[in-house]
Amino acid sequence: MSLWMLDFDGVFVDSLPLLHPAFRQALPERHRERFAQAEAFVGLFEDNFYASIREFDLSEEELGSMQRALASASVRGMASLPPVEGMREAAARLGASERLYVVTSNSEVTVGAYLEHWKIRGVRRVLGKESGLSKIDKIAALRDAHPASRSIYIGDTCGDMREARAAGVVPWGVAWGWHAPAKLRSAGAEEIVTHPSAFVAESPAR
Repeated sequence: MSLWMLDFDGVFVDSLPLLHPAFRQALPERHRERFAQAEAFVGLFEDNFYASIREFDLSEEELGSMQRALASASVRGMASLPPVEGMREAAARLGASERLYVVTSNSEVTVGAYLEHWKIRGVRRVLGKESGLSKIDKIAALRDAHPASRSIYIGDTCGDMREARAAGVVPWGVAWGWHAPAKLRSAGAEEIVTHPSAFVAESPAR
């Protein structure tokens, strides 16, 4: 039984139309013009999102306020966004034969509510920001808890690929996410998945 770890935003659901304006509005006004375009927001995910935003001149109070505003926007609006086509079926089938987890920078509460709302089954547990801000640490902890012949992390950004590598697991990218396949390849993706059904096709149990 292999270990499969999936990102949430950009993999299960295209949440960029929700999160970009919420992020920009949550920023102090002196930073908002810099993120007028979605591409600037997506650029924060070249590395760990939380590491990227800490490079700004934000006070701890401003950082906390921004995180709360993003969480609030996610809670209010995430359920209105449908999952990526085929994702619900792929998660159910993969989770039936493999160890399937979600490792994300989003909130465990938000992601759990989304999975329940859209009846996405098969996920054993969601590890979000409540379990730590470092994806490297969360991925490595799961890898150590579940020794397996193969451990894969599937994400949609260059930061995901680099963090998976750093955690000692195989990075895969998705073709429908926030960063283009060529960028994911350059960041270390070993495979680019073009449809969620490919998760099941690649499962050793199939």
